[in-house]
Amino acid sequence: MAEKKIGFCREELVGKCFWDLYPDTEDYNYPAAYKKAMREGISVMFQDYRPQSGQWYEITAYPSEEGLTILFKDVTDKKLAEDQVRDTNTKLTAILNSTSDINILIDADYRVISFNKMAQESMRKFYDNRELAVGQNILEYVLPGTEEDFVRHFQSALSGIPVETKIKLAFKPGLALWFLVKYFPVYDPDQKVIGVAFNSTNIDKQQRQYEHLSEIASLYSHEIRRPVATILGITQLVNEDQLSLENKEWFGYLTKTTRELDRVIHRIVRQTSKIE
Repeated sequence: MAEKKIGFCREELVGKCFWDLYPDTEDYNYPAAYKKAMREGISVMFQDYRPQSGQWYEITAYPSEEGLTILFKDVTDKKLAEDQVRDTNTKLTAILNSTSDINILIDADYRVISFNKMAQESMRKFYDNRELAVGQNILEYVLPGTEEDFVRHFQSALSGIPVETKIKLAFKPGLALWFLVKYFPVYDPDQKVIGVAFNSTNIDKQQRQYEHLSEIASLYSHEIRRPVATILGITQLVNEDQLSLENKEWFGYLTKTTRELDRVIHRIVRQTSKIE
């Protein structure tokens, strides 16, 4: 096993000068590390990649009175796992930074663990160029009057219950925006809640459109339907027997059209009420 790891067979090793086997070159870690261990009398550890075999090794050199003891440990699986985690984190970061949502990871003590690009840009925009940083208390960014709701929703997520809510935030005079805010519990490998993932989406445009539709629905429901209801009421009072044949025909058209208009108004109001 040792022969395979160091790249020499027994016959090539026994009785030979170690430094002759491992020439001191600029891009070669072994000689410099071994000489440092011997010269300073300290243990030296480093990692090395063998492109021929595609393996990673962790090498530790222990100096002693007899010379140098060298241990080789195959850490290929560990390095591959680290590379996979790093690749996954890179992809996740790219995804989070490509979204228009604000995403902040917060620990149980309200300290910022990480955040995406949009979170940083939003803090600069809404808080006069203030820089969001890891370790900050997120409560520093909670607007006056919203602290109680924030803490309640945060604690709910910490207990394992996600929360979703809409809120209008007034950052400064002339700048008030609607947001859809979500609080998600974050678990460790043992399924213990260790923090909260805070997600915020700017829905100001959609909310204003909804409010506009609500105003239209209210207009139809009250301002327009009132005269329609009045017409329908009057038609109930008309004695058709006293109308001429021509007037009866026109009266039928009027009644039918008014009822159709009333149904349309009801449908508009119902559909608008479903938009949330």
